[in-house]
Amino acid sequence: MRGHWKELLHAEFVSSLGRSPEVASSVFDPHLCLAEFCLCSPTGYEEIIGYAHEVLAVATKAGSIQGRAFAELLVGEANLFSDRIVAAEEHLTAALALHEQASAPSGQLLALQRLAELFLARGQRWQARRLVRRGLRLAAGQALEPHFLVRLNGTLIEAAPDAATAAAWVIRADADLAGRSVCLPCSMGFRVAAPMALARAGLVGEARRRLDETERIAGMWPGGPWHAALWEARGVLRQAEGDRRQAAALFKEAAERFARAGRPRDEARCRAEAGD
Repeated sequence: MRGHWKELLHAEFVSSLGRSPEVASSVFDPHLCLAEFCLCSPTGYEEIIGYAHEVLAVATKAGSIQGRAFAELLVGEANLFSDRIVAAEEHLTAALALHEQASAPSGQLLALQRLAELFLARGQRWQARRLVRRGLRLAAGQALEPHFLVRLNGTLIEAAPDAATAAAWVIRADADLAGRSVCLPCSMGFRVAAPMALARAGLVGEARRRLDETERIAGMWPGGPWHAALWEARGVLRQAEGDRRQAAALFKEAAERFARAGRPRDEARCRAEAGD
C-alpha cells in the first residue's frame, strides 16, 4: 500500500537465489499475490516491465530457474495488460515451461490463467476454456488452491459460449468456493465477471447485490483497472435494465479509466459498447 513492494521483492529475491527449491517457493509463492496487487495499481505497466527485466537479468546470471520463471511471468502479465499480445505470449509460455521445470505449481497455475486470458483477447474462447480446465485439475490439493480456484473460475465465466452458460458457471463456482478462505485481490476477476454474467442472463437483482460487495473490495486500490472494470460492470447492469443512454455514459467512463490505467484493449471494448 505504501509502494515499497519492489524493494522488498528485490531483497528477498536476491537472498533466495541459490537456495533449495522448497526455500525458493516459500519466497516466491507469497509474492505472487503481492505482484497481482501491484499490477492493478493506477500507474500503468512501463515501470513494472522495466523492473521485471532487471529481476530477470539477476535470476539469469545466478542460474535460478525459479527466479527466471517468476520474472518471465511478471513481464508476460504486464505485456498482456498493455495489449502487446505477441510479447505476452512469448514470456508467458516461457514462464509456464520454467515453472514446470522448477516443479513450482503456483507459478504454473498463474501462467496458465494468463495464457487463457491471452486466448480470450484473441477471441479463441474454446482454447481459453481448455487451459482453464487444465488449471483447475492442477490446482486440486495445492496449498494455494482457493486463490487459483477463484481466479480460474473468473476466467472460465468470461470464456463461456453464451450468457446462460456463464450464469450457470457462476452458480457452480459459488458451490466450489463455499467454505473456503478466498484471497480478496485474487477474487476480483471473479467478482467482476460474475455480476456481468448474471446481468446478461437477466438476473439483475443478484448481479447488483454482488457488485455492491465488489465495489467495497475494490477500495483496496486507490484507482486503476479494477475501478474501471466496476464502471464497465455498472454499464452492463444498466444495459440489462434497458437504460441505454445511462449505459453508454458508464461505458465511456470505464473506457477513460482503462485508458489512464494503460489498458488499451479494455478501453477499446468499452468505447465500442458506448458507441453501440
